[in-house]
Amino acid sequence: MLISHQSWTVSLWRKLKYNFQISSMVFDKIIYDDIHGISIGIFVFGCFSLFFPVYSFVGSIFKAIGCLKQSSYVEQNFQVHYNKMRVKFLTEYDRANPITSRQAMKDYFVFLNGIFEINA
Repeated sequence: MLISHQSWTVSLWRKLKYNFQISSMVFDKIIYDDIHGISIGIFVFGCFSLFFPVYSFVGSIFKAIGCLKQSSYVEQNFQVHYNKMRVKFLTEYDRANPITSRQAMKDYFVFLNGIFEINA
């Protein structure tokens, strides 16, 4: 029982540390020597949203009024090969990563050179 309670407490702390409103409350207390009601309200809403996912509630409301359709979740260009879509990407992970960017840029220019030779 103690182990499950401890793991629940650790899990709760991991969730609460992402509620950044705590820092706003601390700054309110330091700067104004009082915690504003807005800070407390947002903190309570943040704690509520940790246990009851608000996005699913809001999503169901939008589905009910017709703003979201199930077809909007279908992936586009799923059957298109990566090399056909590659020229449309502004960047790729390998080109953006500082460790792999040098080799990735060389590979990308070789790829583009091959495309321009085929189309020429």
